[in-house]
Amino acid sequence: AATGRGKSNLVKTILYDLLDNDKCGKLIFDPHNEYYGTITQKGLKDHPKSPEFLEYYTIRGTSGALDLKFNMNLINPAHIMGSISLTDAQKQAIVVFYRRDRNNWIQNIFKDIPQAELKVLGINVQTVEVLRRKLGILLNLNQEDDGTLTEKGIYTSSGNEQTTHAIIKSLSNGKTVIIDTSLLEGSEEIFIASIIVEGMFKEYKTLKFQDKLQDRPVISIVIEEAPRVIGKKVLESIDNVFGKIAREGRKFQIGLIAITQLPSIIEREILANMNTKIILGNEMGPERRALIDSAAQDLSDDYQTIGSLDKGEAIVTSTFTKFAIPISIPLFEDFIKEGKKKQNSKTKIVSPGFS
Repeated sequence: AATGRGKSNLVKTILYDLLDNDKCGKLIFDPHNEYYGTITQKGLKDHPKSPEFLEYYTIRGTSGALDLKFNMNLINPAHIMGSISLTDAQKQAIVVFYRRDRNNWIQNIFKDIPQAELKVLGINVQTVEVLRRKLGILLNLNQEDDGTLTEKGIYTSSGNEQTTHAIIKSLSNGKTVIIDTSLLEGSEEIFIASIIVEGMFKEYKTLKFQDKLQDRPVISIVIEEAPRVIGKKVLESIDNVFGKIAREGRKFQIGLIAITQLPSIIEREILANMNTKIILGNEMGPERRALIDSAAQDLSDDYQTIGSLDKGEAIVTSTFTKFAIPISIPLFEDFIKEGKKKQNSKTKIVSPGFS
C-alpha cells in the first residue's frame, strides 16, 4: 500500500483482535512506536487482556515496559553476517576470533593485538581495523584513546543474558511481544531482529526434529519496510534469517507479516510464496503489476481498482480462498470501542439475592 492508505491501522486491528489468542505468538518490530500506544494514542496496551498477553521492550522510560538490552557475549558471527555486508576476509576473521574465545570475541577485536599474532592467525591488520569500525557502528561501541571500550547502545558485556530467551519463551506461550526500535539506527533494528528471529527459528527447528512442534503456537513476525530484509539486493549480498523464514518457515510454524509499499523490490520467489496478501491502494504502476503477477488469483482486471482503493479498503488474495475478496477495514479506535460495547453487552449483572 502507498503511504497514508492505512497499513498500520490494518495491522494494529488484526493484532488487537488476536492479542488474547494463545494459539499464535506475535513478534512486532516497531520502527515508529505506533503499536503499543501512548497517553494520547490508542494501541495494543488498551486491550483488556494486555497485562496477561502483551510485553513491550523499549529503551524509553515507559511504565510497565521491559528493558531493551542484550548481552553482546551471546552474539555469534552468523548474526553479524546476516546483518551487514562483509568481505570474505572479514567473515573469516570474525570466525577465527569467535573460535578462540566465544564469550569475549567482540571485545577481543577491539584489543591491541600484536601484528605477529595476527599473522599467525592469518588475519590482516587492515581487516581488523575495518571490523572495529563496522562493529562499532553496528553495536554502538566506542573505543577510547586508552583502549577502553565504551558501550553507548543497547548491547552490554555484563548482565541481560536472558533477554532473547525471555522473548522466545513469551512467544512460545502465545503472547504478543513488541520491540520498540524507533530510537535506534536502521542497522541496529535489523541486527536486533536477526538475533531474536534466529533464536526463535532455531528453537522451533529443534522442536520439529524432536516431534514436539505440534504443541507450540504458530509464530507471526511483523516487519515494517520489509524490503530491508527480504529485498532482492539485500538477499543477493546477505543470506539472512528472514529470507530463510520466507522460503521455508511454514514447515516450522513461523511466518512473516511483511509490510511494504514497494512489493516490486521484494525477491520475486518470496513474494510469490506468500500465501495471503492484503492489497491496499497503490497508484504506482510497477507495484500494482508486482502484486497482480504474484497474486493467488487472477487480478489482471483489477489493475485500475488497486490504484483507486480508498483508505480502509483492500483486496485479499489468498491460496486459502477460491477468489479474491474485497474488504473494509475499520478505524482502529472505532474497532476498540465496538469491542468494548460487545464485551459490556455480554456481562451478566446479578443483583444481591438473585441468580
